[in-house]
Amino acid sequence: MTADAQPIQKDERGRSPRRRVVRAAVLGLALVLGLSGCYRVALFGDMPYSTSQEGDYQRLLQAVNDADVTFSAHVGDFQASTSNCTDAVVQKNIDWFDSLDHPLIFTPGDNDWTDCSAPTTRLARLRTMIYRDTGTASRGRTTRPLTSQPGYPENARWTEGPITYVTIHVVGSSDGQSNKAEFDPRRAANISWLHQAFDQAKARSDRGVVVITQSGLRFERAEGDKGAYETMFQALRTETTGFAGEVLYVHGDGHTFTDDHPMRTATGATVANLHRVEVPGGAPSGWVQLTVNPDAGATLFTINLQSN
Repeated sequence: MTADAQPIQKDERGRSPRRRVVRAAVLGLALVLGLSGCYRVALFGDMPYSTSQEGDYQRLLQAVNDADVTFSAHVGDFQASTSNCTDAVVQKNIDWFDSLDHPLIFTPGDNDWTDCSAPTTRLARLRTMIYRDTGTASRGRTTRPLTSQPGYPENARWTEGPITYVTIHVVGSSDGQSNKAEFDPRRAANISWLHQAFDQAKARSDRGVVVITQSGLRFERAEGDKGAYETMFQALRTETTGFAGEVLYVHGDGHTFTDDHPMRTATGATVANLHRVEVPGGAPSGWVQLTVNPDAGATLFTINLQSN
């Protein structure tokens, strides 16, 4: 510091003027969004994959806190496929989830249980530890009530404005299809839960449905060639084409940010009212900000990639 330089003045909480200005700007924007019916949601997943990424991940969570979103969703894979599957790892991630000021909803990924040496044991532990066996409340420092599916607490449903949100437990690695005793009833439950979400959205005259899961359902593959995901894809397409509003399908697993309209009819036509977003992952380098604007004539879902 030179003789003429003045030390940065901080308030009683140790915050610099720049920090206070940024926070004030965010709060001002949040007020404007709230008055217009708009709100923002943070979407991220497939992180952290190693202890070396934990610092970046915590900075990402702080960036989400600074953005003052209404809620967040982690789309699965809080560890690498080669990580040890232990209660300690789960608890560490719960602590990170609960460091967020606003509610956090989590849907599992394949690395979190199907890739473990004892998959069904790990799934049971996820349901007990993360979902408290019931799934009726989110994670986060501030929780929100959720409607959950009996027997599948990870499948949740909630509303915000004229939008129904639903989590569906579909993961990568062929969705654990090799274990038919677990896979078959879960797939039936997932399809039923998806139908219920759209039924609710129609009953409420919602403008949109947001489906949050880990797997991309192999949208890019030909009709009938989606393997373990075919029945889930068909159910989603039936509901989407029968819904008058917009559908946002949010997933991870591929680690590449994608913002497109990949669903096709059986004859190859684009299903225009399905919008797909894949969050970046593999390293905590960014997250997706979803802005929802239900005002008449406005774009309902706006996607912006954020860096931390």
